Amino acid sequence: MTMKKAFENVEVLVLTTDEEDIVPWNEEDEILKYKLQTLLKENIMEIVFTKVNGEERKMKCTLKPTLIPEEHKPTGKKTPSTHVLSVWNTEENAWKSFRVHNVTDYIVLRSEV
Repeated sequence: MTMKKAFENVEVLVLTTDEEDIVPWNEEDEILKYKLQTLLKENIMEIVFTKVNGEERKMKCTLKPTLIPEEHKPTGKKTPSTHVLSVWNTEENAWKSFRVHNVTDYIVLRSEV
């Protein structure tokens, strides 16, 4: 059996998205993501961003390992998205995420030692 014959009956599923959902990833987004990750690893921050549905959201969050409950610490099994940053929401005690491109403001609330 040849490879050509093996794939003869395979259907191809093409996923599409609305043009407005496509956000070009640029150097500014990459720098912002790195800056936020660096600050979040040592602090609790308030991140303000626009949700996908257009609503503004303020979230208190962190990536500091000592502030994330042991049972919720990342296992490294998930591949991180380029455009999205996952963080520990300190008010809801849950993992949440946002698109870096949609961040409108951020502030360090508390530096934890």
